Amino acid sequence: MLEQYEAEKKNERRAVNNILRASAIEKDSKKWLYMLGTDILRKEIISIKFENTLERKSGRYWDISAKRDESVIGCAEKKETGYDFYIAANGKIIGNPDCKNLFRACECLVNIKFNGNFDTSYVTNMEYMFYDCFSLEELDIISLDTSQVTNMKGMFAECSCLTELRIDSFKTSNVIDMAGMFRNCKREKPLTRNRYSMRGYYFYYISGYYYGKTRKILGCIRRKKRFRNGLGGKEDGWL
Repeated sequence: MLEQYEAEKKNERRAVNNILRASAIEKDSKKWLYMLGTDILRKEIISIKFENTLERKSGRYWDISAKRDESVIGCAEKKETGYDFYIAANGKIIGNPDCKNLFRACECLVNIKFNGNFDTSYVTNMEYMFYDCFSLEELDIISLDTSQVTNMKGMFAECSCLTELRIDSFKTSNVIDMAGMFRNCKREKPLTRNRYSMRGYYFYYISGYYYGKTRKILGCIRRKKRFRNGLGGKEDGWL
């Protein structure tokens, strides 16, 4: 029992060290063009995969940990149309509290595989997290913990190729800003959760449109659409 307890504590201490670095995108700087401080251009990445082992450390890699202790590394494999990018650690990768712009401007990114290896329970900022990923076709976000998130502004904005997005597990009780969260997400299928709430605001996905009390929250998907009492709240207005 003692050995098991010590092993569990060791794994906990290791997990705390597996913190992914923040993705700072600064104005008038070309650094943001590259993925998490690596030499790989964001626009050349076609897939991202999270792994719970450092086996790839035997080849070329970059230290992309917040503590700069190589607890989280980034690796890339050249493919015909771009790069497969791997984010790896021994155990789960802990999301930086500031995940703003994490995958932003990955223009050719087709899919992201979290594989249950991305712990976002400490994340408070997901602003523009997937912004301008307009080639992204599939995104499994069921495993993402959003219980501490306060900012989801533009989170999926311009993800125009997404056909379906499951947000069944999303917890938004602490969210303050959702402005333009789904702007220009011209998906063909509705969100699997038809009724979406945030601190008393309720939104409905009906026949390809989002209905809400104010268009500043989720943004206009295809075109302006009139909503009536019983759909978007007590007031009539435009989405």
